Amino acid sequence: MKCTNLQLLIFFLGLGLAGCGGGGGGGSSTPATGGSPPPSTGGGGSNPPPANPDPGTGLARGSITGFGSVYINGKRFDTDNAEFIVDGRAATQDDLSVGMIVNVSGNLDDGVASVVRFDEDVKGPVDDIGTDRLTVFGQTVLIGATTVFDDNLSLASLQVGDVLEVSGLRDAADNLVASFLERKTNAVDKYEVTGFVRDLDTNANTFRIDGLVVDYSSAILDDLPGGLSNGALVEVEDEQLVYSPGAFSVLASKVEGKSLTAVRDDDDESGSDSSGDDNSSGSGDVTSGSRIEIEGLITELLGGDGFRLGGIEVRFSSSTIFEYSESGALQVGVKVEVYGVLDDSGVLQATKIEFSNNESRVAGTIAGIDLDAQTLNVFGVTVDVSSGAPIENDTDDGRGDSDDRLALSDLLVGDFVEVEGRANGNTILAGEIEVDELDRTELRGRVENVDGVARSLTILGIDIVTDGRTQYEGFNDEILTAEEFFTRLASDQTVVEAQWDDAVTDPMVAVHELSLED
Repeated sequence: MKCTNLQLLIFFLGLGLAGCGGGGGGGSSTPATGGSPPPSTGGGGSNPPPANPDPGTGLARGSITGFGSVYINGKRFDTDNAEFIVDGRAATQDDLSVGMIVNVSGNLDDGVASVVRFDEDVKGPVDDIGTDRLTVFGQTVLIGATTVFDDNLSLASLQVGDVLEVSGLRDAADNLVASFLERKTNAVDKYEVTGFVRDLDTNANTFRIDGLVVDYSSAILDDLPGGLSNGALVEVEDEQLVYSPGAFSVLASKVEGKSLTAVRDDDDESGSDSSGDDNSSGSGDVTSGSRIEIEGLITELLGGDGFRLGGIEVRFSSSTIFEYSESGALQVGVKVEVYGVLDDSGVLQATKIEFSNNESRVAGTIAGIDLDAQTLNVFGVTVDVSSGAPIENDTDDGRGDSDDRLALSDLLVGDFVEVEGRANGNTILAGEIEVDELDRTELRGRVENVDGVARSLTILGIDIVTDGRTQYEGFNDEILTAEEFFTRLASDQTVVEAQWDDAVTDPMVAVHELSLED
C-alpha cells in the first residue's frame, strides 16, 4: 500500500512507520527518490495535540547528567525496573556514562523509566585532530567545555586512525557538537553514523552526511517508507570496516531510517518486542498524543511560530510558556529543552520551551557594583554582565530610556534585581537583568555539597540553611518530605531553587522553600 501524506510527514520528522510500501528490511533494495521532505501541515501552533490516554507517560531525550538512578538534564528517573538498550543490544545502567544522549520512555510525572536507550551518533576512525574539533568517519565533531571524555581519554592522547564513539547534537551546519567521547579499545563489528541525507544523487546512488560521501549502490535499504530523500534522518553502516581514515567516502552495507525519539528499533537484539505495546511503528513507541521532553539545538526557523530541533518540527503558540527568556531569543544554534505533545501531523506542539543556558538565577539586593570588571554582587553571588545582557527597569522611579532600559552605570547599591543566566563556576553569566520592586530573595542553580543528614546544600557557592519550617517540593510542585527531597539530589547535577520569606541579605537565614527544577 502507499504511504499517506501524514505517514510520510511523520517519517521525515524521524518517526518512521512500518507497513508502508517500499519499507522494511530483508535484503531487498528500496528504490530511492530525490527531493526535499514534504511541507509541514502542523503550522501556526493552531493544530491542538490530541489527548494522551495516560498523561503521565511519554519520552524524554537529553544528556545524562548524573547517576543514582539516571539524571537527564538534571531530572531524576528511577531505573530500578527499567530495560536498557545500548546500540540495539540488551545492556545495563553500568554501560552508560555521563554525557551520553539517551531516550527515556516512562512516566514523566513520577520520573519512573521503563526503557532507557542509547545510540551513538558516530562510531568510526579519526580522520583529523584539531585544537577544538575532530573529524571522525567524515563527521566534524566540535569539542567544548561541556564535552565529557571517557576515562584516560583526551585530545592530546588521540591519534589518526583511533576508533571513537561520539554522542552529541547536530547543529545547523551538520556539525556534531560532542557531549561524550569514548575510544574503542576493542575491535568493533562495524562503523556507523546517524545524520541527515544531503546532496542525494539517485543516478550515482550517492548522498552525503556532513563530510562523508555515502555510496549506497549495494546497501540494504531498511525502514524507509518513501525511499531516500534529502533531509531524511538515516543511519549508515559499514559492516565490512572498509573505510580508511581520511577517505571521506564509504561503500555502505546498510542504510536505515532512524528516529530521534525511538524507544526500540526493529533490529534491536534486546530480546524485547520491538513493536511496542500500542504502536504499529517499527521505529519506536512514540505515537500521536505522546508527551515529549527533548533537548536540542535549533537548526532552522519556520516562520514566526516554529523551528526545527534536528529532524523534529516544533510549533508554539500564545499559551506556550517560555522559561529563562522569551520567543524572540529563539535563533538558529540556540540550545533549548522543549516540553509538549506530538500532534496528528507528527509536529511537537510545545507547552513549554526552556532555554538551557539560563538555568541559574539570583533575585536579591545589589551589595556591590564594579563598573571596571562589569560585575555585580547580589546575595554574595558574582553576576558577570560583560556580555551586554539587557537591563530592564520594572519600577516607576523614572530611570532608563524610553524603553525602560538601563545601563550598568544606572544601577545602584540596594536595587532589588532579578538575574537569569548560566553558571560559570559560582558566577552567573547574565542573560537578562530586571530591576524590580522589593521582593523575596531567590537562588537557583545546580546543587553541591549535598548532606541529607544535615539537610544542607550549596547553590552557586552559597550554603543553604534549612530548619523545621522549610518546605520541599518536587518537579511538579508536589509536596515532599525532607528525606524524599534530599534523596533526589545529585551534586553538580540537580537544579534546585531556594526561596526565602523576604528580601534577606544574610544567607544564614533559614530558607522558606526548596524546589526541584527541570
